[in-house]
This record gives sequence, C-alpha cells and structure tokens, in this order.
Amino acid sequence: MVYDPRKNALLKVGNKNDRIDARKLAELLRANLLSSVFHEDTGLRAVKELARSYLTMTKDLTRVMVRLKALYRSWAIPCATKQVYAPRHRAEWLAKIREASVHRRAEIYYQQLDALRSLQQQVKKDVTLLDTWKAMESLVDHGKCRAIGLSDITLNELRPIYESARIKPAVVQVEAHPYLPETELLEFCKRKGIVFLAFAPLGHGVRPGPLEDPVISAIAAQVAKTPAQVLLAWAVQRGTALLTTPRTAAWAQENFNISALPEDALEEINRIQTRQRLNDVVKTGIPGFIPQGSRT
Repeated sequence: MVYDPRKNALLKVGNKNDRIDARKLAELLRANLLSSVFHEDTGLRAVKELARSYLTMTKDLTRVMVRLKALYRSWAIPCATKQVYAPRHRAEWLAKIREASVHRRAEIYYQQLDALRSLQQQVKKDVTLLDTWKAMESLVDHGKCRAIGLSDITLNELRPIYESARIKPAVVQVEAHPYLPETELLEFCKRKGIVFLAFAPLGHGVRPGPLEDPVISAIAAQVAKTPAQVLLAWAVQRGTALLTTPRTAAWAQENFNISALPEDALEEINRIQTRQRLNDVVKTGIPGFIPQGSRT
C-alpha cells in the first residue's frame, strides 16, 4: 500500500524520527485521514486493523510501564533506569517491596507487561522481511520507485532475501568502521553488484571509539590528515559508499578532503583487533523495530 504525500499533507507535520513517524501514520490510518493510492494483496482494512492493534498495544504497554514505576516510587524506591522492566532483574526489584499486597500488584503489572510484549512480537512476526521485500518489488513494478535496498541486516539474513528476490537489492546500508568491518558482507555485496553503504564510518559519535584509536591517530599524524579523514579514506579504498552526518560546514569540507592511504596503513587498520557494534538496531531481531522500553 502506498500513500501520496501530496494528498496527505498531515504527514509533513512533526518530527522525522522513525518511531514518531510510525505512530503518526498509525494515528492517521486509524482516523481514516489518509487517501489511498495503491494497494495489492493487503487490503486497506487489514492494514488499518494492524495499525490499530499495534498502536493500542503500544499505548497499553506504556501505561503498564508507567504504573509499575509509579508503584516503586510510591514506596520511595528509586527506579530511573529501564532495568526495572528487564526479566532478568525482576526478582531483584520485587524483593525491594515488603508489603504483600503491593508485591502482588507489582507481579500483576509484570504479567501484563509480559503478555503485551508477547502480543507485540506476534503482530510484528505476522509480516516477514521477505513479505516486505515482495511488497517493495511491487512498488518498482508500478513505477513508485526505481531501486530498493535493505538496512541494518546481517549476511545470514541477506542471503535468503537475495536468493528469493525477483528484483535484487540495489544497496545494503549497515554500520561499518574498523571496529565492525563487516568484511564478509562487503565481499558478498561486491560479488553480487550491491552497493555497500557504510553508516557511522567515524564510530557513531561514541567516545572512546575509532576516532581515538591509537592506530588511527598514528596514521593520521604520518599522512598529515585528521583521524576522521583517515577513517573515511580507509572506507572508500575498501570499496564502500559512505553516509556521514557532519554537524558543521567545516566538518563537511574536511570529509571531502581525503586522499588515498599507503598500502601498509590500510593493512595496519585491517589488523585492529577491537570488535564493537556501536548502534544496536540490528540486535533487536526485528528489522525496522526497536520496541520502546525493550533495551536493558
């Protein structure tokens, strides 16, 4: 199903954050404020129902989480972090409540939390990544877009999509830097003619990170470039496209001012042993979803 933004000006209002946009779309679907342009096997009624179900469950889940924290705070038990929701810490938190009736109420909230999370997962599992890919192929067929791709995906997840796809992915966007080189995925993309788009090539703003790595710093001093320029040159020379988000015009200019690194410098960077993912979206196990309150 596709919606024409020219006929749905309401979508242009609000924050562009993915989760906020998703909730906004769900609200508009439920209120019947969107004009449908095209839909195939999945009828508009089914999509609205799915959106309504997911939105309702999300609101209910948030309500239970708020009540749970309020219960602890009413007994002067600090609970600022999301650890209070984590199953592995549940016994520890329940042990802090001495009053039997309040302890039982907390247990009921936890049961509701588990049930709602399970329902949320089931709603998401109803549509697989391959189902979504097939729907995206239909967009190409009907001239709605010219190329389609995938993001935040592992090689094991990409292979079956590629093998089943009628229209092959044009691009794969994943986190990639010396601490997470994704070499096997890169080589697969090269063999299949897929553009490998590296986001967070400078380390996703994490400190300390690749920008502070002593190997990178030493090479930067050797070639009279900044650590950022060294990281970008390494990425380009290994055959990846780049996605950076410079905060200033000066940083943007610096990103363009890169030059080829010596072969020995490339090999030295490739030998960096640190392995760390700095953006955990791929760990959720559900492409495109980071459930609110699920990180612990």
